Amino acid sequence: MSIVFEDHGETVRIRDETNQRQYRLTIPADSQLSASDSGVFSPYRDDEAGIDFAVEETRTFTADTFGVPELVVGLIRRLDGSLVADIHDAGGKRFPEDAYVVELDPHLKVFIRFEGAFRIIYEEEGFRVLLEDETEIYVGARSVSRTPRRTLTVDESIESVYRVLNQFGDSLVTLSPERSWPTLRDHPPRVKHDPTAETLQERTPETGIELHVPRDREFLYAAAPLAYYLDAHVVPSPNPRVLSEGDEVASFADASAFAFSQDVQEMLKHQFTLDVLTRLEGFYPVDLFERELLTYADVGINWRELYELELSERVVQYQEIPRSVTRRVEPRWRTTATVTDAVENVETLPYLIDELALIQPLREPKTDPEASEMAEAVSSFLRTPAEDSEAGHRFVSPEKGESIESVYAGDGVPVGSSKLLVEGYEADLSREATPSDISIQVVCNDESMRHEVEEDLYGGREEFPFTVDTAFGVSVSELRDILQSDRDFIHYIGHLDGEYFYCPDGRLDPAELDDVGVRAFLLNGCESFGQAEALVRAGASGGIATVSRVADERAAEVGVMVAKLLDEGFSIRGALELAREHQLIGSQYVGVGDSGLSLVQSEGGIPTVTNVRTTSEAGMYSVVIETYPSNAVGMGALYRPFLGRIEKYFISGGETARVRVTERELQEFLEQDYLEPVVFEDEFFWSPDVIERFLS
Repeated sequence: MSIVFEDHGETVRIRDETNQRQYRLTIPADSQLSASDSGVFSPYRDDEAGIDFAVEETRTFTADTFGVPELVVGLIRRLDGSLVADIHDAGGKRFPEDAYVVELDPHLKVFIRFEGAFRIIYEEEGFRVLLEDETEIYVGARSVSRTPRRTLTVDESIESVYRVLNQFGDSLVTLSPERSWPTLRDHPPRVKHDPTAETLQERTPETGIELHVPRDREFLYAAAPLAYYLDAHVVPSPNPRVLSEGDEVASFADASAFAFSQDVQEMLKHQFTLDVLTRLEGFYPVDLFERELLTYADVGINWRELYELELSERVVQYQEIPRSVTRRVEPRWRTTATVTDAVENVETLPYLIDELALIQPLREPKTDPEASEMAEAVSSFLRTPAEDSEAGHRFVSPEKGESIESVYAGDGVPVGSSKLLVEGYEADLSREATPSDISIQVVCNDESMRHEVEEDLYGGREEFPFTVDTAFGVSVSELRDILQSDRDFIHYIGHLDGEYFYCPDGRLDPAELDDVGVRAFLLNGCESFGQAEALVRAGASGGIATVSRVADERAAEVGVMVAKLLDEGFSIRGALELAREHQLIGSQYVGVGDSGLSLVQSEGGIPTVTNVRTTSEAGMYSVVIETYPSNAVGMGALYRPFLGRIEKYFISGGETARVRVTERELQEFLEQDYLEPVVFEDEFFWSPDVIERFLS
């Protein structure tokens, strides 16, 4: 089990050791925490009339109160799952005698069951439940981790790709609209390419939905996310389209694989968005801004009727709703993946589908002149030894589309995108759970960059402990030991040249390492892409590298910014996107390996950027919050900001509605997170700087 409970007297610490996520509850000092049967949370396990609050581990204690010392999304339910109230709308109310479950949705799923009458009070940070009588209280938790449960081995035939796609939909927990929740979409099985593999067993989905796709890998790879989400039966056909119970529902372009991919993406976005809106008719009838927006627009949709349909019928009804309706409210997608038609790229599909990424082919590989120009522009500011020449990379330019993040699987080095290496994902799957706090090693092998290290880069949140070590002038053997250790992250600052790490006593070739233990890295030096690839192929999960030479001053700025964003819970790719947007040379930095991983949990559950503008009214501000989906809080999650008078949820991904707030409300919101990224009048800041410069 990955869930561990730690009793620290008045604090219960719940740890997910697989994902290195944690959560705290406060209990009376005289309460005794003891193990309990997790079945107390599953009285409706075999009854569709209620929710199964499935948990991995359970503890119990006797008390008349408990506290949640942080602001998180939470719901109060009856034991059958019916919704009673939202935690943050329950202050001052008395709830009568009954059996209740408080469902908390922070960085792991936590459920608290008790019986009796109670009320809720809000505290400076979080809330407290006050029961009228002492009672037995149960606390259960489960990891939000999704990992493949089996492996499919396939040969090089095109038929094997069809068989693989038909297996993926079996990983959906449900075919109802609730599968738009990231926690109800299990990870598809791993795929291993082996030319000598036996023919993969055929699975025929029984949803009544068929997806006709030409016999071409580029078409098939692009179709994979939609096939998974609809659990469609994928069959060969020169006429690409979707059928439900034999009737055509949608047709796709066949002129090129890229055009086909764009049509498939449109259908996936449409179906997914409508599921998010329709699922409010089930066990999550919360106030959703996007649903209310369509209600005001009077689009005439019978949500209850849609919710009760079988999947094959619902797909048809969804397609009859104009695409213009969902474009108005759909989330900004997290990831667009450009995948070449290489046979081995079938192995990338499970990991991309787990993110529900949009997949497309590379239009035309080419050397990117912009990348060469960027390298030339900073050639006078070398951070490599003078005798070494710039690494000869072949650059490609994937089309990012409108997604927040971009990733590329294929030959060459992507510009403005991250390089996917399957080895990075598999390294994370094989990594053992650890009970220790997150360990970070900062290495500075360049005295001129010492000021980058002097920044307060990591840690600062008492509830999310870090162990941070810093070393200067590290030798070859010391650096080898660090890379082979089981540290979570290494931030390297120093000389690189596309092949070696340079140390005071020589140089280290990472290609000679076959047992890298470090999980993730930031290699902030010139032309570190080659070293990054070598680290991932030797056991690291992923990290950040450069594809050309970089100027010292700018490298330090980018290094500090990216480090702090990773410390805020942004994924590697999410941090890079912000660095590219707000730094001059951000495009020279790329993610390598599994660049979707997050080093730590976000303090607010989902990483955000707060955009602030002044208004014509003194002391009033206009605020829009951007949300960045992550592996822990993926596509389909909801976000509720604790800001001013906002009482709505928003679909995660993209921007919230614009809201006017007072100076005090804005300051209180920014103080909820010790280091919130803020764009104030189009200029990037950290929240403490905004509070000091503009709000005090």
